[in-house]
Amino acid sequence: MTPGLLPGADRDLVPPLQKRLEKLFSKIMLNTAVTALKDEIANVKVTFKLPDGTVEEKSYDKVLVSVGRRPNSKVPGLENTKVKVKRARIHLDQQATANRRPAVYAIGDVAGDPMLAHKASHEGRTAIEHIAGHKVEFAPYAIPAVVFTDPEIAWAGLTQAEAEAKGWTLRSSSFLGRQADARSLWIAPKDSPSC
Repeated sequence: MTPGLLPGADRDLVPPLQKRLEKLFSKIMLNTAVTALKDEIANVKVTFKLPDGTVEEKSYDKVLVSVGRRPNSKVPGLENTKVKVKRARIHLDQQATANRRPAVYAIGDVAGDPMLAHKASHEGRTAIEHIAGHKVEFAPYAIPAVVFTDPEIAWAGLTQAEAEAKGWTLRSSSFLGRQADARSLWIAPKDSPSC
């Protein structure tokens, strides 16, 4: 249950997507929980708990269940190491790992957010270089992220809310990505934010 679409993205990136989705779908239900699904041969009956606490039932031809993901840190024998696991995430000081026996490295989803493949690849490379004896550390200034929707949404670094929570002074800028790509201007739908 979230109050808005794409809770991990900056709030000012979401309105163009929400505007497009509102044209495609009959209803977007935020702050709403699915409490039950029942297969009724010809359709699926879905029970919702609405934001005001009331319950509503509707029938659909098809239902897509998409509830996110979580890291799998249930590694046999991990409890016999000095590794700390909190909320399914493995917490390590990657530099101090070589002094531990056995040495344990964590990459990808179990190493913490953001759960992105290119971040995991870089963490893996950092771990291999460390194992090989090189003095390395995974300490990126910003990790780019993209949501493959239409329109696509992308950002790098902290969101505005995360920066404000840290008490940082902000300076931000934005542009419509389609302005940077002539091809996308030709293929952009008429209701695109850049048209």
